[in-house]
Amino acid sequence: MPPVQLGDRDRLKRRIYAKNPDCHWCGRRMRIVALVRGARADGDMATFEHIVPECRGGVRDESNMVLACFRCNGLRGDYPTLCDALRAHIDAAQARVDRLQECPIDIQKLALRSVKRKLAEHRLLLDSITDMAA
Repeated sequence: MPPVQLGDRDRLKRRIYAKNPDCHWCGRRMRIVALVRGARADGDMATFEHIVPECRGGVRDESNMVLACFRCNGLRGDYPTLCDALRAHIDAAQARVDRLQECPIDIQKLALRSVKRKLAEHRLLLDSITDMAA
């Protein structure tokens, strides 16, 4: 299959969406949205996801593409899988929690609340993905 040209993006996204409208990683039902410049994307917006990221040698070809929700695509980054990315995010967040324990109490309370919330979200998502794979 030839590489995807930028003008073919919408047709390709609709073809892949017709095969499976759910996020490749979390299974959430997505929607196709045409973003206007400056508009904000949201969590259930369908985005292209390269199974093997281009930075790791993956090609821009339909055989290497699935759709993922905006949230999962952003969390995965260039990790091989979303689970790998979430484990790295969880480790980094836990290290931040450990560092914040040493901060003055007023700074600690604000920052810890935010970091612990993200940590819980990432652990919950990792658990749900792991359960789906089992």
